[in-house]
Amino acid sequence: MENNDNLVTVIVTLYNKERYIERCLRSIAGQSYSNLEIFVVNDGSTDNSLLKAKQIGSKDERFNIIDKKNGGLSSARNYGIKLAHGKEIIFIDGDDYIDKEYISNLMKYSMYDLVISGFYESLNGEKIKECKPRSQVIYKDNFKDYVFNSKHYFYCVLAWNKLFQTSIIKKNKLQFENIVMGEDADFLFKYLVYCKKIKIIAKANYCNVIIPNTLSRKKVDNLWQHNLEVVDSAQRNLSLSKNNYAFLILRSIKVTLGGNCKRYLDFKASFKEIKRSLEFKNISIANISERQNALIYIGIKMDLIRFLQVLFKIKTKEHV
Repeated sequence: MENNDNLVTVIVTLYNKERYIERCLRSIAGQSYSNLEIFVVNDGSTDNSLLKAKQIGSKDERFNIIDKKNGGLSSARNYGIKLAHGKEIIFIDGDDYIDKEYISNLMKYSMYDLVISGFYESLNGEKIKECKPRSQVIYKDNFKDYVFNSKHYFYCVLAWNKLFQTSIIKKNKLQFENIVMGEDADFLFKYLVYCKKIKIIAKANYCNVIIPNTLSRKKVDNLWQHNLEVVDSAQRNLSLSKNNYAFLILRSIKVTLGGNCKRYLDFKASFKEIKRSLEFKNISIANISERQNALIYIGIKMDLIRFLQVLFKIKTKEHV
């Protein structure tokens, strides 16, 4: 190892990714920033993922291959956090990979409490989408308004495009929760409590690999309630303004109705559940600043079920 003051811990979570893990680990090994400790946490894979990880790891002393019983993504990340010695922590999913300068670009701003980068998406080996945010510094007084905005939210609440300070995580005993959805967002909300300055960098050097058979996800029961758990986490940790709260409720509505837009009866049931919920009744059109969110809010108030289902079907196709 080099100077421990500059050591970065990379936590790779692995579960049944034998087709992807070699590329992932080689991309980490080939980083221009070399002072790394790399924990590959195999979460009870039933394929050859562990064997492939060991083959790569045996050639590089920076790799530590850990095999544990299956406990889920949050469990694997928490295991890696416990082992971390680096000043900073980076999370990488076992099917993704990073460009050569990814860690170097993040570490240029390691004096910040959190560094957020962009990313790009790949499907069947082809780049299909890129997110490259504008470079800027966000201070504690205005980061909530930055995060709770449709232009920024989706990349702000991911765990895998960021540089975290290990001291913030360990001192405050922050962990990923084992919840059905939104574990990344929940962790970020808890982490943001302790941030004074956040750096956004205009780079997209992380590749999020879209696996074809996961594009159409299985129906999630109680989807609205699971989304409200994320809202509750944000409210509990960050004390949201009325505008920020309304944004998150509308986002929860979009995720819920978008996930149930295929069958009319499922869509209708979710629509009715949302409309009669206290959370929906607590928001007002006066606190909704984005046009699409206002349209959805009005559609629910006016019982425009068929119209909204068609709208969500169109939006779902656009995202596939």
